[in-house]
Amino acid sequence: MKHFFFDSSTFVKLFVVEEGDMRVREIVRGARADDARFRVSVCDLAHPECVAAMRQMLDRGAGGRRGISSASLKRALPEIQAIFRERSSLLVIEASTIIPESADLAVRHRVRGADAVHIAAAQRVQRRVAEGEEFWFVSADVQQAAAARREGMPVLDPTA
Repeated sequence: MKHFFFDSSTFVKLFVVEEGDMRVREIVRGARADDARFRVSVCDLAHPECVAAMRQMLDRGAGGRRGISSASLKRALPEIQAIFRERSSLLVIEASTIIPESADLAVRHRVRGADAVHIAAAQRVQRRVAEGEEFWFVSADVQQAAAARREGMPVLDPTA
């Protein structure tokens, strides 16, 4: 089985047009089609981060080239909410359950708090992965990806 953990920079690619979006959608399609071979996980922190990023794209005038309009954002919100209400094939890790580990990671790697939360959530998932199965931390955030590598996680950049 292949396990993929999506940080917020990856999760948002499910809803916008930007570099790496097709690769992310392929991974999710694989998980939906064959959950015995592919599993996708995400931290619930990605919910507000994704919605905020989409809103900022609209507010900054980048919505058109990113495939976002006010109407498409409104349509995407219920789908995003459903993912975090356990009505999807994605495994959701609750940020509130990994706060101490996140704080330690933020200090150790000098990363933003949200980045540390995603790394801690990914570590929780990685610990559950059976021997012989693959695990990938999927992120387009260079600093966060470097910290994840230092924590021993293989990293997949969806934009590469």
